[in-house]
Amino acid sequence: MTDDPNLLILDPVAPPAPTAGRRRPRVRRAMAALATLVAAAATLATVTGGDHDDHTAIDDEVPPAPRRPAVAVAPAPGGGVAEAAAPARPPPGPVVEELPLRADGGLGPFTAGAGREEVVALASAILGTPGTAPEPQQAACAADAALTVTQETEWDDLVLTFAGTGEDDLHLVGWEALARRDAPRRFRLAGGPAIGDPMTAWQAAYGPVLEVHDRLAGDGGQSRITVHLAEGDVALFGGARASAFAYLARGGATCAARAGGGR
Repeated sequence: MTDDPNLLILDPVAPPAPTAGRRRPRVRRAMAALATLVAAAATLATVTGGDHDDHTAIDDEVPPAPRRPAVAVAPAPGGGVAEAAAPARPPPGPVVEELPLRADGGLGPFTAGAGREEVVALASAILGTPGTAPEPQQAACAADAALTVTQETEWDDLVLTFAGTGEDDLHLVGWEALARRDAPRRFRLAGGPAIGDPMTAWQAAYGPVLEVHDRLAGDGGQSRITVHLAEGDVALFGGARASAFAYLARGGATCAARAGGGR
């Protein structure tokens, strides 16, 4: 100290230190925040790095991608993928091999001229009961002017024509077969293609004896083909395009009731 009585000397006093009671709330809040961060980090690690076989919140929020149906696609020219292929045409029904159509007008084991009763009995055993069997009528047949009585026995896709000199004297003289799309059955020309096969199949089988006619009068969408065989001629009717199908065939004699007409 100095001896000067006019000079007041103050001893330096340190600023008051904060008490422990003021620091404790801040420390507690910091520790609580740190604990919250640690817990959040642990939860995030479990969600992102854990076993994804468990159903987590993320699995529930993101639905799986929808599965696309399997479709047939054809390769596009020059690579890439083209549009889905169009559905194929339904396959034709099985051929009734027990009843081949004969070019002379016969059916199965029967040649033209077989009696009606035995022919209808066999056909009914294979095809079922005929849908239509009207009474015989007076109508001349082209095969023989003496055959003045005719009768037609009809199933849904087959018509058998019988002719004779009287109702008790009817014999098989011809047939007509029809092939419908999605039909449960169809018929075959003996030794040849089936009704319903493409016209190209008939041309390949009977090229030298096959005659292609002009389109039918009044119908620009049909064509007629005649197959000239040793047993007789078979007439085919189909579409005008080369890829068309033969949907109707006739063989044997044509009676006046069906001359120039069709089903």
